[in-house]
Amino acid sequence: MTENQSNQNLMLQQIPGFIESLEDRVTWQWDTQFGCLLAEFSVDHEDFIYLKARQSFPFVWDRKSFKNADQFLQHRAGIFSMLEKKQQLLTQDKEGKEELMLSWWPWGHGATISMRIFRANTNPFVPSLSWFDKLKKSLHINT
Repeated sequence: MTENQSNQNLMLQQIPGFIESLEDRVTWQWDTQFGCLLAEFSVDHEDFIYLKARQSFPFVWDRKSFKNADQFLQHRAGIFSMLEKKQQLLTQDKEGKEELMLSWWPWGHGATISMRIFRANTNPFVPSLSWFDKLKKSLHINT
């Protein structure tokens, strides 16, 4: 078994209820570009699949709402935090503590949707400072 097959199997085992709820409407493959599970399907199945996705990943973020999300969640989303128009990030919690997240990417032509399940970024999190904190630091002000 290759490392990709092993990763795919481990991820599928972490969300069996979601996978089973899709009733074989999607076929999963390994996305080597992003290192995640990938399913592409027709918009004919969108409502059903989206409903099932929301049951397992109840927190939904779009480009606008994700700008106000917790910094830790933004960090954990990694490359998938760069949402474009109509793309969504679905998470199991609001804080980003859970290991798996789901990206929902409608294609530009409107006939196909890509859904990716990926592991959250595990690199150390370093919060960015607010502009006020940066100012205090530059002026060497302790509070």
